[in-house]
Amino acid sequence: RLKSIKKILISSSKKRFNNTLVNGKVYEFNVFSATLGYSRKYVFIDSVGKTEDDFIRCVLETFRRLGSLTQILKTDNMTAIVSLRNGNRKIHSRIQYFFNDLGVKLELCECRTPETKGKCESSNRFINWLVSFDYRIKNEMELIHIIENQITSECNKEINRRTKILSALLVSYN
Repeated sequence: RLKSIKKILISSSKKRFNNTLVNGKVYEFNVFSATLGYSRKYVFIDSVGKTEDDFIRCVLETFRRLGSLTQILKTDNMTAIVSLRNGNRKIHSRIQYFFNDLGVKLELCECRTPETKGKCESSNRFINWLVSFDYRIKNEMELIHIIENQITSECNKEINRRTKILSALLVSYN
């Protein structure tokens, strides 16, 4: 079992992307992004779909890469985990049980509020780097490597704009 440390993780599932491989084949994919609240450490994971199973897989992989659980995970209101009825949001029971079992509190981001928007938008700008790889990638595995390793590594080398400190140095303070 991974230990839980005081961190807030903000996750978002990005829209479907298309990337054309060298051979002309179009690869369609989604990107799950997670950002630690204070350090702004990023994790990007390739995801073919946006189902409950995809979300659970991405969350578990994120915690594995971080080496710990967070106390709180805030997420956007993706339809894979939230239903909207009469203007009320309800987390799907399977997802709620999953987080209860992990001992992690799941919070939904409030619509039209700025608290987490900057963190998500910042991670989105890194994902936009994928456009430059159009027609340059040989296969899906290379694209997945670029998303999950190269882009993640590059953006985690950046200086945090708010603290002026390298994100990697701030991880222990989350």
